[in-house]
Amino acid sequence: MGWLAEIRSGRRHPLNTETVVGRGPSTDIRLDESFVSSLHAAVTWAAGGWGVKDLGSHNGTAVNGTAVPSGMRRRVEEGDEISFGMSSATWTLVDGAPPQPWAVRESDGEVESGRDGILVLPRADDPKASIVAGPVDTWRFEAADEVDDIADRQALQVDGQTWIVRLPAILGSTRSLHGARLQLRLSDAELIIAVDTDGRGGTVFVQAELGSFSFPLGNTMVLLTQLVHARVEGAGWVDRETLLETLSMTSNRLNVSVFRLRRQFAEAGFVDAAQVVERGQRRLRLGTRRVGFSE
Repeated sequence: MGWLAEIRSGRRHPLNTETVVGRGPSTDIRLDESFVSSLHAAVTWAAGGWGVKDLGSHNGTAVNGTAVPSGMRRRVEEGDEISFGMSSATWTLVDGAPPQPWAVRESDGEVESGRDGILVLPRADDPKASIVAGPVDTWRFEAADEVDDIADRQALQVDGQTWIVRLPAILGSTRSLHGARLQLRLSDAELIIAVDTDGRGGTVFVQAELGSFSFPLGNTMVLLTQLVHARVEGAGWVDRETLLETLSMTSNRLNVSVFRLRRQFAEAGFVDAAQVVERGQRRLRLGTRRVGFSE
């Protein structure tokens, strides 16, 4: 996820698809300096990289000391320095990764950032709620039995705390498969599930058009197995309470398993890993029909 850091103070700020910098109250990064214009510049993600565009500021914007012409976008690489008005207001692109969903806790300004298109709140080791990419360029909030579409800058209540979410318009992720660059999606691949004899782990074999690979699963295999069985048998959706009883899980433990399963598919290279587990009102299902068990 992209981050800017101010050289003078060391403070850091996460980057959305478009992050507006200036002195005005509506800006994303507010700089309280007289030489900074109200709407000074915008740092944006486009064409697979970060760039900065001067928004007609009075004192200009510079990248590594070179002025950016007003209205033009200048590419910015990780480690580059961006000055807004004067050199004393210089920030560095310390992380050039693509934008991800993130949220700021209203009470103390704490930022929780997502990865691979998945944001977990209040934190990754205590997943009470998840924000994941939904169908047709939407974002969804999932918490226990609640599943709702959400919008950028929306306030969400999680575990008694208010979080303001920032949702990117673009997600960028690729996988290298035998030297080829591609967007690997669940619909592009067939999954074959091989469960260990003790039922506590196993292997997912992926067969895609440009090649095949596999990756191991640990305890999340028990959840995946139940969802795969439902798909293979034609039922599709699995009642959440039935799943909790079958797996002898608490609600929180199920949330953790869903989060970890999605993360493992993301690490394996699926850009739509969040859809490996689809959630409806009080039910779950596997997000692909192209799946089977190894004999």
